[in-house]
Amino acid sequence: MPFGASPYHFSRGESFEALVKKDRYGLLLALLRDQLGFAIADAKVVDLRSSYPKNRQGLRLRAHETKRLLGEIARQDPDAVNLIDGAVLSTMIGGTVAYFEADSLSARFGGQLYVGEIKSFPVVDGRGDPEKVGSALDQAAMYAHLTCATVTAVGGDPEIVARQALLITPKNVGLTPTMSIVPIAKRMARVEKLLAAAPDIDELVARVPPGAGFAAACEESGDEASRLAAINELLDNVGNHYTPACLQSCGLARICRERAFAAGDPTVVGPKLIRTLPGVANLRRAEELSTGAPPSPPERAAAEQLARARRVYDRALRTPGGTP
Repeated sequence: MPFGASPYHFSRGESFEALVKKDRYGLLLALLRDQLGFAIADAKVVDLRSSYPKNRQGLRLRAHETKRLLGEIARQDPDAVNLIDGAVLSTMIGGTVAYFEADSLSARFGGQLYVGEIKSFPVVDGRGDPEKVGSALDQAAMYAHLTCATVTAVGGDPEIVARQALLITPKNVGLTPTMSIVPIAKRMARVEKLLAAAPDIDELVARVPPGAGFAAACEESGDEASRLAAINELLDNVGNHYTPACLQSCGLARICRERAFAAGDPTVVGPKLIRTLPGVANLRRAEELSTGAPPSPPERAAAEQLARARRVYDRALRTPGGTP
């Protein structure tokens, strides 16, 4: 199956989010009550997700409404809502307006605004998959940063936005929701730097070869082989960036994974290894450095670790009972 993201992932995610929000957000409000002391009787919930069309115009309208609602909260309007489902936040990236749809909610309690993320991966004995948790917290950090910017734009104090995220996930192997309150201040600072460093969109577009696009790949009347060839030609021209997390959300993930394997990209073995190979272009180069190839200046730190690991490995093979 070369195209499409995991249908199981989407089905489980939709089922879990529906469970958390069913019966007028009953389970969600119970979590907020138990973890934050949120008064369920005083809950004022607005569902922006269901109130607008599911297109770009709908995103613009929801962003405008989100800004208005955050303005009421920042002014401490007694009639302001305290739970926003489907908030949309906007910012300029590379000279172009970008819209970000918060997965779940923004909740107000005790004068502070919390950004929440509903994810369907399990948390077992208080621990979730580090990569999935990190990705969810990066999303929450983006939303929290943009919430700060929106609150500032409406004349409010950005300090009302909590530097903690509400991560709502299944507990253990079932679908019973649990909520973790996790610090995201450092992630928010990183988001700010990344947005500031984003290249200009027009400059990127100017570097795309003439005629490059998804038109040929999207031609439904074409056969699969020709559509795959068109995608690979496009990726040859403009590049791609694969991570294992792409398999959960991107329809091109399997194609990019195949290309990553062919190129020996370190991303195919996960983010932990990537962090140990700064400056190393691919796994073939990592193997060369482990056997003593002269490193370039960016490769030196990784080369020392790789050479040490190779010596340990070779010594283990020479030891009686050692296993390759």
